[in-house]
Amino acid sequence: MRDGDILRIEIQPPSQISYLYVSYVQRTVGGPSGPAGRSRAATDAAGPAMVFGDGQQGRATFSVSAPFGREMIVAVASRSPLFDRKLPDQQTEREYLTQLRAALVYKPDPAMADRAVSANVKTLETRPR
Repeated sequence: MRDGDILRIEIQPPSQISYLYVSYVQRTVGGPSGPAGRSRAATDAAGPAMVFGDGQQGRATFSVSAPFGREMIVAVASRSPLFDRKLPDQQTEREYLTQLRAALVYKPDPAMADRAVSANVKTLETRPR
């Protein structure tokens, strides 16, 4: 993708009801729920694809901008919420991965069953015009 291109993200929810977390990883981590936010939503198992970034139907518009390079979109679906509080709108990669690791490894209650989680990662490369 090139500087100024619209970054439209479409995600098909899992076949079971889940909490879906979508993050855009550049040098900082932001997400498609707002210009620099993160999306967490309980999905409808039979629901339509979730779309972010295209500017349609009141959604925010995401456009490619510097810094350019290899980036990724990370979608994590979990049967239970992963985080007990709202995460910052932007974080460094290290902060994001540390919080994600803690959410996956540690349970709020040790008697809880292990988390049922699936993830998908898509890479992309951005460049100047």
